[in-house]
Amino acid sequence: MDKGRGKSAKRVFIGLPVPLVLQERVAEFRREHPALPLRWIEPENLHVTLIPPWSCSELEPICETLSLAASHCSPIELSFRSVTSSHGRHKHALLWATGHALPPLLQLYRELRDLLGDLNLEKRNFLMHLTLARFRPQQAGVDGCYRVNLPVEWKAECDRLSLYLSHLKPSGAEYRVLSEALFSSR
Repeated sequence: MDKGRGKSAKRVFIGLPVPLVLQERVAEFRREHPALPLRWIEPENLHVTLIPPWSCSELEPICETLSLAASHCSPIELSFRSVTSSHGRHKHALLWATGHALPPLLQLYRELRDLLGDLNLEKRNFLMHLTLARFRPQQAGVDGCYRVNLPVEWKAECDRLSLYLSHLKPSGAEYRVLSEALFSSR
């Protein structure tokens, strides 16, 4: 596969789009915490990242890989247990929902990494999280973070895998689904 270093390369990543029921839970959480000066992620942009962004100019083989991986997988349960804030060591800090990745999700992650192995993808362990909002550390106070650690019980079943285009803008990243593959209904 092309390593994506050409002029027409796009910044892409692979993720699980958040089902509507989970989008509604996030919207409810947002309404319950109006005082936090956060830049909330739009509902249609909520996703769980499996393979972080990389530069790619040949999309067709990636779309085929998505279809192959999805054909081996039943719908995946997403389960989030807490909403926490990240530390503000960087330009932006995050408010995210975290949970435990169940074995089918970890298996899908490993299969995708194996199938995309020749792309020189960023090496990082999978962290089950859903970014809800971003904030600038200087807005959060002296230590650069909001102290948020709230329990939640959010569960939903995801039925598809998506290839996203990530367009970086000063106001934050914008995402567009380039390709989707439905999980098998075994």
